[in-house]
Amino acid sequence: MNTIQSLEDLNRFRETALEARHNRAGVGHVQVNVSLGSCGIAVGALDTLQAIQQQVTESRLSDVIVGQTGCTGLCSAEPIVEVIT
Repeated sequence: MNTIQSLEDLNRFRETALEARHNRAGVGHVQVNVSLGSCGIAVGALDTLQAIQQQVTESRLSDVIVGQTGCTGLCSAEPIVEVIT
């Protein structure tokens, strides 16, 4: 893996990551992200993530992509679930 040594490197990495995320999601897909910072985990975000994954699997929702993010800075609102359509 290459190291990021300049702002240009960081911007290229960002663009590559955003493009990969867009390609993964595809047209007509729904993304559900659960925030898994330490504050979210402390109040049950892992259980929330597992429940969502289980429901998506049991309902055979092939157009739903379940993911996770880090801390969003809204500790008092945890667990946070973001739905992107």
